[in-house]
Amino acid sequence: MKKILSFGLLSLSVIALTACSQAKSTSSQTSKTSEAKTEQSSESKVPKEYRTAVSKAKQYAGTVPMSKEGLRSQLVSFDKYSQEASNYAVDNAGIDYNKQALEKAKQYQDTMAMSPDAIRDQLVNFDKFTQEEADYAVANLK
Repeated sequence: MKKILSFGLLSLSVIALTACSQAKSTSSQTSKTSEAKTEQSSESKVPKEYRTAVSKAKQYAGTVPMSKEGLRSQLVSFDKYSQEASNYAVDNAGIDYNKQALEKAKQYQDTMAMSPDAIRDQLVNFDKFTQEEADYAVANLK
């Protein structure tokens, strides 16, 4: 039952993510122009598929808390990125997986009224967070 609910929440979040595009403000783009020019030379050496996989990983991280393994699987299975691009994305998107685990733990605590031990178990065995990430999440729940 927990897995079905979790999968349902994940599916709804993915649908919402794909349905909504994130528009960036012009002031944000202007301030990032110089950064983009600096990064452009190093990015040009990275294949386009890898760069778009990183962008997609960042989108997911901002809306659906996922473990490194969960995100890798999502990028390969749902978004059809290659395993190599997916590996690159999860390692180079600058995602704090402890924070992702904590956000997921908060969801379980708020929506499913799970105990800390049940949350830890769910994070490790279903969501594929590492034991350390799950421990961090449970230790930082309020």
